[in-house]
Amino acid sequence: MRLLLPSRRSPAGAGAPRPMSESREPDLQLERPDDNRAIEDLFGEVMRKRGWNNLPDYAINQMLLYPAEKKWSLIYQDRLTEWEAQRRRTQRAAQRHEDGSQA
Repeated sequence: MRLLLPSRRSPAGAGAPRPMSESREPDLQLERPDDNRAIEDLFGEVMRKRGWNNLPDYAINQMLLYPAEKKWSLIYQDRLTEWEAQRRRTQRAAQRHEDGSQA
């Protein structure tokens, strides 16, 4: 799996691009694996990372029955959340640096 920047595409790669005025920064784009087994593996990682493997068995079984597109959407959302948090940390650090250099 590769992280590709910039892009304005949805997790499944479909949909209309967002206007440039919405954001000047590039969006996260994950390339969807062609192999559904790779999606299953990534989904298992997300389940463990988010603690979903501690849910009741019936809930876990329901999640495991999700179609590959739904699993990919959850994988994408997880990566997007991480990417946005990192971007905010970077912006705050840059702001602190800028505020410190102006003092």
